[in-house]
Amino acid sequence: MKWQTLNVNNADLYDVYQQKYGKTSDYQKAQKIMYSHPEIKASLGVALSWMNIKSGDIILDIGVNNGYELNLIEEHYGTQLMNQISVIGFDLAEDVLVEACDLFTCVKRFNFKFIKGDIREFSGVDILTKEIHTVDDNSIDIVVALTSLQSSSLVDQFDVFMDELVAKIKKDGRLFIAVPNCHVDDSNSVVKGMFDATTQKIDAGLADIFIKRLEIKLSKYGFHFKQIGEFYHFLYFTR
Repeated sequence: MKWQTLNVNNADLYDVYQQKYGKTSDYQKAQKIMYSHPEIKASLGVALSWMNIKSGDIILDIGVNNGYELNLIEEHYGTQLMNQISVIGFDLAEDVLVEACDLFTCVKRFNFKFIKGDIREFSGVDILTKEIHTVDDNSIDIVVALTSLQSSSLVDQFDVFMDELVAKIKKDGRLFIAVPNCHVDDSNSVVKGMFDATTQKIDAGLADIFIKRLEIKLSKYGFHFKQIGEFYHFLYFTR
């Protein structure tokens, strides 16, 4: 599918993300196909139970898009608990952020903020209030990063970014991460192997390499993790 072939150009980050992940992109269709896959759906259910979301938790969602994955979290934990937590959702594509904001903040009245900005800066514009929102150090209970950390815009300065991300997490904070090991082919089937937009090739080894990089980096901060899934590798880091 076309969205997988678009490479991220840091010089024109907002426009590329809008094309690749925006409301009219075929990523929207691919996302639903992947999360409907029986193996991915089953693995996600187990991984969501690991998160142990509690009332009062503050979640930082990296690459929140239209909030599709927040819907899956709500389905698992229930609306009552979602009313008792806070979510800060970052993305670069504005139209999908507006869609998420309309649903979760305006309709459901959850305490969610949707921020248009580069997560590497941990600051951006609140879609609803138009105010600048900055993520403070030692303020986040759970980082949610589902299929977003392996983005080429982050990988270039990955160690620096992860150092800064860990600084935002409380001492007992957690990270819930998904690393894809699949793609949607031209027949809309989910098949193994991550598509590398840089090389325009399918690479079955990329996911394992990236997971090892995560493990080495976060272990330095005392994190250990458990993992489930073959098509999506869901990882839950605690310390």
